[in-house]
Amino acid sequence: MKTIYDGVRHTIELRSGTGKKCQHCDFWVGPDQTHAADLGDQINHYIEYHDYKLLHVGTDTDTDYDGQNYTKHPVAIAIVGK
Repeated sequence: MKTIYDGVRHTIELRSGTGKKCQHCDFWVGPDQTHAADLGDQINHYIEYHDYKLLHVGTDTDTDYDGQNYTKHPVAIAIVGK
């Protein structure tokens, strides 16, 4: 039985509230001083322009070196792949 994960060789983790340059073009994916892209904008960019599939959406919390949570609220994450 085939799944959406069959053939996926490259994945990218996207996080709400953070931004970075797209791995395939010069587009800035996510918030910066001039472009407040949300997680949906980040996901859509990879799907629409680079033929990625949405593989997972969930939440994550960041921890410090002692294992203590240092974010008050979980961040949304998405994994895209192709």
